[in-house]
Amino acid sequence: MTKTKEKIKNTIFISSGKGGVGKSTIAANLAVSLAKQGFNTGLLDTDFFGPSMPILFGLDNAYHKIYEEGKKELFIPISKNGVKIMSPGFLIKTKEGETQRIPVVKEAVRQIIQKTAWGNLDYLIIDMPACTGDLAVSIIKKFPKAQAILVTTPQQLSISGSRIAGNMYLKPKINIKILGIIENMSYFIPDNHPKEKHYIFGEGGGMELAREFQIPLLVKIPFSTELGHLNNQGQSVFLSINSTIKLKFRKLAEDINILMIDH
Repeated sequence: MTKTKEKIKNTIFISSGKGGVGKSTIAANLAVSLAKQGFNTGLLDTDFFGPSMPILFGLDNAYHKIYEEGKKELFIPISKNGVKIMSPGFLIKTKEGETQRIPVVKEAVRQIIQKTAWGNLDYLIIDMPACTGDLAVSIIKKFPKAQAILVTTPQQLSISGSRIAGNMYLKPKINIKILGIIENMSYFIPDNHPKEKHYIFGEGGGMELAREFQIPLLVKIPFSTELGHLNNQGQSVFLSINSTIKLKFRKLAEDINILMIDH
C-alpha cells in the first residue's frame, strides 16, 4: 500500500471537450474490459462538477477509506469489477444545486491525484472533465507521460468539442500524444430488426476527426438503450445480452494495449 513504491505503467486520458457524448461510460467500460483481460487497472474520475463513476459502478452511497502511512493520510480506491476506482463523489456529497468555485475544485482534484494509493497498475484510465480550460490543463500537467483518447459522436457539435480537446493536447506546452478516436452512438440497431442500422446522429464524424489529426478511428460503438439501462443500474457492459457491444469493448481494450506497447 506504500504510495512511494507504486508504479503506474500506462496512463490514458479519456476526453471529449463537451458533455453528453458518453465519455464517462466509455472510460468505465474500457477500464472493466482491460481488467477482464488481466491488467491491473485503475479508474480516476476527475469531473468534480458531475462525477459519474459512483453511479456507473453502483457506488453512489460509497465513501473512500483512509490508510495512514506515517504522518500521511492516503485515499484507498474502491474496487469493483476488477477495477480500482477513485472519484470526487467518494469524498464529498454536495447538496443538490450547490456550486463549487474553481479554486476549491482544483484543490480537491489535486488531493485526489496526490493522495490516492493505487499500488502497481498496468493502466490508469482518467475520465477527464468535459472542458478544456484551466482545470483540465492542471490535471494533464500531473501526468506528463500520459496519452489521450478523444470521444465523439458523429454530430458536428460533438466533433467541434473533441477537436478543441485534441488541439489542447497538442499544444507545445502540453504535448500529449493522442492515441485515437472513439466514435460513440455511431448508429442504432433496433432489437426487433438486428440487421438494420439507423444513423440517427449522422455518419462519418469520427473518421473526419481521425483524418484531421492523422490518428486511427479505434472503434464505432452503437447506440444502445440496454447500455443506458445498465448504466442506471451501476452495471458494466459485460452484463449486456448484446454481444456486439461486448465485443466492441473487448477489441478496443486489445487494440489500445497494442498501441501502448508500440509507443
